[in-house]
Amino acid sequence: MNYWPAEITNLSELHLPLFDLTDALVKPGELTAKTLYGARGWVVHHLTDEWGYTAPADGPQGIWPMGSAWLSQHPWEHYCYTGDKIFLKDRAYPLMKGAACHYGFSG
Repeated sequence: MNYWPAEITNLSELHLPLFDLTDALVKPGELTAKTLYGARGWVVHHLTDEWGYTAPADGPQGIWPMGSAWLSQHPWEHYCYTGDKIFLKDRAYPLMKGAACHYGFSG
């Protein structure tokens, strides 16, 4: 949530560490999506870290598989504010597509 004001306050560069973390979560998140849900794409639950923890944690309340979709809002917002089509093509779109695949929204 600390990243929510990054774009609107013209501090886009402060979003970059979150994008790095999100990129690093894709591979472990793909394994979690496949193992737990038999799904393509990638998933992150509410408790994650820089070591790529993507599985549910902390009991039943930890089963919140919308983390990848939630994280994918940030690169989209970055694109909306910057208009950087190279960023959209190379970084944001692959993240968003992988998150959507988990939910069955992409072919």
